[in-house]
Formats: sequence, structure tokens, C-alpha cells
Amino acid sequence: MTDLITWTAVCDDFFDGAAGDDPDLAGRAVAALAEVTRGGRPATAPAALPAALRPLRAATADLWSRSAAPMSEPWRARAGHGWRRFLRSFLAEAEARGQGRIPGLADYLALRRETMAMYVYLDAVERADRFELPARLLADRYLRRMAELQIDILAHCNDVHSVEHEEARGDTHNLVLVLEHRRGSPRAEVIREIQQRVRLLSEEFLAGAAGLDAHGARLGCTAAERADLRRYVAAMARQLRVTYDWSLATVRYTAGRDRDLRPVYLSPADPLPART
Repeated sequence: MTDLITWTAVCDDFFDGAAGDDPDLAGRAVAALAEVTRGGRPATAPAALPAALRPLRAATADLWSRSAAPMSEPWRARAGHGWRRFLRSFLAEAEARGQGRIPGLADYLALRRETMAMYVYLDAVERADRFELPARLLADRYLRRMAELQIDILAHCNDVHSVEHEEARGDTHNLVLVLEHRRGSPRAEVIREIQQRVRLLSEEFLAGAAGLDAHGARLGCTAAERADLRRYVAAMARQLRVTYDWSLATVRYTAGRDRDLRPVYLSPADPLPART
């Protein structure tokens, strides 16, 4: 899980760097990284890739191989699709940044649910705990709504914490900016509105978690399936807690740091910088 979370963070910084300003490089990077999740030997040789991309592609291939090895073919297909969704979201984000447009609320929500990558982490929960939910449960409207609530809560909180960071690099895909643009309201008022949205979403999530056993019984779940459902939703709750705590603590969003600093590691020309 640590490796997976690190991988998503490194991908995020990679596409915020030179790749985020170069549509050709971004497209090649997404294709090269997505290729390793489809099974079999990647068709693109490392020598044919830009130098900055080779370590990330090698790390992606290693992580995917270790993640997929003990899991069923349906899990591999589902998780591979999730990884590719996550990677493709960087192209949409870069396109929005390049156009400098602030999306409407519906467009914001649709893309933000892709960029948060929580579906990638939830697939990894099954891998880490060595269980797999049946497809009929994953497709159930109740569980899909729980996952949507989790993503929206995290996205809303993260956007408040990161808004200055994203403004500095020209990103527009942030709920604070979306609502400021849509409402014409001052930032403090918009943040209060987001706090209220998070409160209502959280109440719905907690109510859903409390009713999970009863819903499992209505679906005719076995005792083992109900236990797996509880583990799955408990993982959602843990992810909510840890991501919120991380957002408060990380130097990535600390006030007073150089807001114009963009990632330089994994770039074609720069070595890994010294860090203190």
C-alpha cells in the first residue's frame, strides 16, 4: 500500500512537471504506463522512451506485477482499468490547465472523481487483505454510492487545503475556484459552503456505513461476504481519516513556502534534488 500511494504521488508530480506542459510527452507517458497493466510484455522498449520516463515506467511495471500476481483475472481486469483511468485523468487535467478555463460544477465533479485515485486504493485494499468482493456487490448502487461519497469528501477537503498550491501553478480544477467563479463569492464564504457540503456528505456516509449489514442481508450475502463488505467500507473510512490528517500535516500545502516551486525530479534535464 505504501508503494502504491507513493506511485500515485510520483505520477501526480511527474504530470505537474514538464509532462503537464507538453501534450506529446504526456500522451506518450500515459500510453507507456498504461501499457504495463494490460498483461504480457510491453511492446515499447525502454530505449524508445524519453529518459525521464524510463524509471517511472520500470517502477510502474514492478508495482503492477507484484500487485496483480496473487489476484484473480477479474480483479486484474478491474484494477488495470482503474490504473488506466487514473493515468488518463492527467491528460484531461493538463488540457484544462492549458486552456486556463474553470470548469462548471458537473464537469469538475466528473473529472475530480477520476483524479482522486481512490478507486485504485480500494482495489488495493482487496489485494492487501487478500479478499475479493463479488462483481454483483461492487456493482450494487449502495456500495457505489458509498465509494462516490468517500471520493467527494476527500476531494472537497483536499481542494480547500491545496487551493493556493494549485493557483500558483495555473491549475483550475479545484472546487474552491469553481465555486468562486460560479458564485462570484469571496473565498471565505466559498470555504464555508464547502464545509457544509462535507458535513452533509459525511453524515450520509456514516448512515450508509451503519446500514451496511442490513443491506447485505437484503442482498442475500453470506456471512463471509458481509464480513468482506465491512472490511471494504472500514477501509474507506480509514482512507478518509488518513488523507485528511495528511493534508493538514504535509509541507506540500504549508503556508509560506514557495508557491511557484514545481517538481523537478523525473524531469529530462535535472537530477534528483537534495532534500532536507
